[in-house]
Amino acid sequence: MQNELTEFKVAFAQGRQEHEALVEEIHSLKARRSNIEAHQIAMRAALCEALHLREADMPFAGELIQVREDERDWEGAAERLLRNFGLSLLVPDDHYAKVSDWVDRTQLKGRLVYFRVRPARRDAPTLHPDSLVHKLTVKPDSPFYAWLEREVAHRFDVACCSSGEQFRRETRAITRAGQVKAPGERHEKDDRHRLDDRSRYVLGWSNEAKIAALQAKARTLESRLGEIGGRIAALQKEQQSARERVQALSRLEEYRDFADLDWKSAAAEIERLQDEKRALEAASDVLQMLAERLKALESDWVATARTLKEREREQAQAALKKEQAQALLEQARAVLRDGLAAHAAHFETIEWARLEALGEHQLSVESCDNREQDMRKWLQDRIDAEDKKLARLREKIVKAMAEYKDAFKLDTQEVDASVEAAFEYRAMLERLNADDLPRFEARFKELLNENTIREVANFQSQLARER
Repeated sequence: MQNELTEFKVAFAQGRQEHEALVEEIHSLKARRSNIEAHQIAMRAALCEALHLREADMPFAGELIQVREDERDWEGAAERLLRNFGLSLLVPDDHYAKVSDWVDRTQLKGRLVYFRVRPARRDAPTLHPDSLVHKLTVKPDSPFYAWLEREVAHRFDVACCSSGEQFRRETRAITRAGQVKAPGERHEKDDRHRLDDRSRYVLGWSNEAKIAALQAKARTLESRLGEIGGRIAALQKEQQSARERVQALSRLEEYRDFADLDWKSAAAEIERLQDEKRALEAASDVLQMLAERLKALESDWVATARTLKEREREQAQAALKKEQAQALLEQARAVLRDGLAAHAAHFETIEWARLEALGEHQLSVESCDNREQDMRKWLQDRIDAEDKKLARLREKIVKAMAEYKDAFKLDTQEVDASVEAAFEYRAMLERLNADDLPRFEARFKELLNENTIREVANFQSQLARER
């Protein structure tokens, strides 16, 4: 019993330590929106405090990447493959020297991976049609968007295989179960943790799902600790009973008369008295009625206690939802208070563009982020199309200038054939119109034609005369 009690106490201590870590992680997650683990966040906070930098300037890669809503069935596999990359710190090129020196001279008491982010130079590779990259999205308003998009494309262009045949055929592949195939015939599947364990997820810029998963895990752990505590109490009680029995047996030699130990006679007398009591109770209708009422009240009390416990749990959940909603409400009020009036002039244009880009649709608070991305994409496509129109118009203008220069080399020898020189061509056009040169050119051609005919006729008459 002592050995079993010791094992349960060790298990209880380990469970309590794990529960404390979970509670600390949940509090840390509620204070931010990132899914990155608390010790990594603490390491970044220490670095930024020491170097007087803003934490927002050095995000973790996982804070800027998440799995698309319509690809959630691949979320576990993506989290497992991108976990180490997601926990990597992104350091802008301007801060690289300071960060490198600080990391080198500091005992981190943990593992830190960081990337020096230079201006993106590599072009994105041609992706596999079923690439995992298509199932990911990079936070569009991040200054690291271009670098991160190319880095993800280069590192995680693996085919998402729905069948074993396709998995065996591809060079780089991944299955929904998390098995990864790399060039060189290397295969890996790490099942040390469950694929759907959200408490280990690090991707995404919203941590509500991870908080819920950690809270569920904490409740499960609390239940297990309660069971262990109950078992410890039962063992201690059983152990105490055994000690008392040993002590009683050791004192047995003190008794010289069996009557001192004759408990059966006393038990028989007790049983007789209890039978007599039950007979008296059965004969009394009032007592029987009171006993039934007591039983009914006890049953109602148990049901009320159970209902109270359920309501307390619902109240706790409602309080959490209210706290989260209050935070969102304050953010919305801040936006309305600080930025609404400044941008009110653009609302009509934005409304027109939204109807043209998205058509008739139901807009809700939950879908705002997705509709914002759709609107951003539509606007970017329009901007790209207008840029192409401007480029084609520029080419036509430059071509017309080149043709004019070729036709009038003397007048345009000091003028470039470029859009930047348009003012010089415009000045030449105004000068030509001011001098009325087109009319003089027409008159010159008319006189040239008439004089040529007259001179030819005179020449012909002269030839006739001479002949």
